[in-house]
Amino acid sequence: MKRGIVALAMVMALPAGASAQGFGRSGSGIGIFAAAGPALPTGDLADGWDWGLDVGGGISIPLGSTLELRGEVNYDRFLLDKKKLGIPDNVDGGDATSLTVLGTLKLPLRMQGQSWTPYLVGGGGYMRLSLSDSPDFAGDFHDDRAAAAVGAGAEFPLGASNWAFFVEGRYVIGFGHDDAEFGDLDNENFVPIKIGLSLRP
Repeated sequence: MKRGIVALAMVMALPAGASAQGFGRSGSGIGIFAAAGPALPTGDLADGWDWGLDVGGGISIPLGSTLELRGEVNYDRFLLDKKKLGIPDNVDGGDATSLTVLGTLKLPLRMQGQSWTPYLVGGGGYMRLSLSDSPDFAGDFHDDRAAAAVGAGAEFPLGASNWAFFVEGRYVIGFGHDDAEFGDLDNENFVPIKIGLSLRP
């Protein structure tokens, strides 16, 4: 978890040195965003883990008048579902965590006379999937894999400022692969539902 927090802090600190003009309303500069919310495991991940928590953030750079290029870091933690797996309650550890570093594109779907803006988002990058260290279950497990995400959301401006409130849902895939130690590893998928704030570029 410490690695996820440090990585997120580094990404969020990048725009700190930008000038005030960079955050103006000219449509240029760097924006920042941060969000959190529940995450629902799906597929194989849902076989042994329950609802989790997603936190994340990043920076955004406009590409022309519509698209935004985003760099983001997200951390998700899923609790071990002991009842589903038949594991005694006194067994510690086994929680699953995912640290993803993604490059994404955001496409606003602006409509005339509409105060809020729906958008699409998608991209790919890297995922580090881990099981928490435990003397009683699973041991220490880490796996690095390619990842992709696709989703949609809605952004609501906060008055006349460049701040906005947004709600977003996405489908995240950590692609399975053949591992020399553990054999054929399956895809690990989950659906985070985010609520956050953004400072638009």
